[in-house]
Amino acid sequence: MKYFLCLLSLLSLFSLIYSECDGGTVDVSGDDTEKCGTAIENCETYDVSSSSDTPKCAVCDGKIPSSDKKTCVACETGEETKDGKNCYTKIDDCEEYAQDGKCAACDVAKNKIPVADTGASCVECGDGEETKDGKNCYTKITDCVEYAQDGKCATCDVTKSKIPVANTGGSCVACDTGKETKDGKNCYTIIADCEEYEAEGKCKKCASGKETKDGKKCYTKITDCSEYEAEGKCATCDVAKNKIPVADTGATCEACAAGKETKDGKNCYTPITDCSEYEAEGKCSVCENNKVPKSDKSACEACPDGKKTTDGKTCVENNNPSDSSTSFIQMSIMGLLVLFNVL
Repeated sequence: MKYFLCLLSLLSLFSLIYSECDGGTVDVSGDDTEKCGTAIENCETYDVSSSSDTPKCAVCDGKIPSSDKKTCVACETGEETKDGKNCYTKIDDCEEYAQDGKCAACDVAKNKIPVADTGASCVECGDGEETKDGKNCYTKITDCVEYAQDGKCATCDVTKSKIPVANTGGSCVACDTGKETKDGKNCYTIIADCEEYEAEGKCKKCASGKETKDGKKCYTKITDCSEYEAEGKCATCDVAKNKIPVADTGATCEACAAGKETKDGKNCYTPITDCSEYEAEGKCSVCENNKVPKSDKSACEACPDGKKTTDGKTCVENNNPSDSSTSFIQMSIMGLLVLFNVL
């Protein structure tokens, strides 16, 4: 019974330590160390740099933090906040204010930008012009969704598979047949299920549940598969996990049986000490640690004195004395003789 009570006490202690904040309180620590405090109404982000046990607000929703940051307060009449930190004299259709109270960005939906220099109000772009950032007006280019500072189109409408005309950026053109764009800037040869391309046209990111290993095709993901066949079967599995593809189907990767290993992620073999590469029938074709396969390839053996291997397959004459254990011994003896003559 006493052991049960002891266990119950420990569980209660752990529940207190690892419990989430109670209702009406929030975690204001901002890190892995939980620090609960009474929630501040309308507070979106808490000041995690504060060392005080009393929560302080850094950003409010539709309001701004009070001077002591303990509450959220409304702006004065005729003022508004867009960042939840500061109140500014309201400018109609302004979406972003600068620190000095000028309008930095206006309502894009209304095709407006701040008045030049003063930023005291928002004005509509001229005929044939449009804004995509609420800051600058550009001569309208059909299907352009982002302009460069010089007025050229930087990004075109992806949904229409269009990109800017090379060099000029003066218009948006559709990708050629068999190609597509994912960024509105470049056209790439279509790779099915690819969501993002690299500059050279390889697939960088496949759709959910798919993956690519060579950037050329997206395959239905097979756990621990490191190389796929053209039809989507797994060709090579993760060697580090000692796995190979399931025979015939290649639909999954499975671990080698007990006492066997794989060096290529394709076949399992009975381990041969120092063997780094096997033949199909399980014999060793390449060794490591300065060894080569025996004549019957059943084991790895060291090269004879005066010889070495550079490929793990055959032994060759060692023309570098420093690589020969025999030469090393000879040099050591000569060194000792010289030392005795000096003494």
